Amino acid sequence: MSGRVCRARKTQPAASEKGSGAMLFMRRYLAVGMSAAIMWLTVSCVLPSLWGDYGASDQGALDIDIDYTGTWYIDTFHYAREAPNIRHFVLVVPESEAERAGAGWFFTSLEVQPDGSLKVRGDRQEYAWALDYVYDAPEGRFSGHFAPGTYAVAVAFIAGPLSREEAGVGADVVLWPGVTGGGASTEFQTVEIAAGDTVTLTIEITDADGWACPWIYVANGTGFERRTEILRNRRGPDSAGTEITALEPVAAQDGAIVLRVAEEKDEVTLLDALILRVDGVAVFADMPELSADDGQTVILRRGESIDLRFPVPAGYAAGDAVSVVASGYYVPVE
Repeated sequence: MSGRVCRARKTQPAASEKGSGAMLFMRRYLAVGMSAAIMWLTVSCVLPSLWGDYGASDQGALDIDIDYTGTWYIDTFHYAREAPNIRHFVLVVPESEAERAGAGWFFTSLEVQPDGSLKVRGDRQEYAWALDYVYDAPEGRFSGHFAPGTYAVAVAFIAGPLSREEAGVGADVVLWPGVTGGGASTEFQTVEIAAGDTVTLTIEITDADGWACPWIYVANGTGFERRTEILRNRRGPDSAGTEITALEPVAAQDGAIVLRVAEEKDEVTLLDALILRVDGVAVFADMPELSADDGQTVILRRGESIDLRFPVPAGYAAGDAVSVVASGYYVPVE
């Protein structure tokens, strides 16, 4: 999918050439020739598709339209294809690589950086290999060329906060999708790509594909701000585990960080532990059942929530690094 890049360097005539009519003619003649040469280089290098380099007959095309048909992300995040807080992705993995991880595990591991680039969360580096196979799909549409073969294809969107107030950040922070939002993704489907052919797919995303996880809210002195989901893609007891999620700047209220864990979807969350790390130091809540991953679970059903108070260390400032360490899983309500 890459073409050649050619550059021409501009040269200036020597001082001895100036003032000579013959040399002036020669310079003009050479200039015409150089212009023609540069035009040829532009056609052959900048527009390589004319010469069979990009989109060549030995490749196949893949066109994908992502169709979200649900309502939850419209109600919660004002989802729209063109919304600035929504970012769509396509994952196209060679079949031989697809068994390394499920699509959901990869998509829920993504972290969008301030410059728009993608990284994988620190506690999920085993999925970083898939960054080579993920593509942006502006407004839910993607077109690309691939070598003939069998591929595993999945799609996703990530939703960012609706406002800086909801995210709890100032004007100096870029609200890229995925910083504090949730998302939805599909599982892999197999696609055969043949040389010279175009595969056209419409892939539906429903609310059932959403990352059904409890939400973390942070107290700000006047109310609670939605920050992030936890236990992403940990569906069922076989997926139970621990994950670490950054909370961005958090202000203390009367010497403590106050969090609300809320279940907002049709599922049951079994939360085994929830601990804060403040500059690397473990801070425990005022609910002993959540102090250790020991099988004592707190159960949350749709519409239920719990508020947790975490006393902060002396000298804590709102800019200190804060992460939430959560253990458990969720079970969808059929």
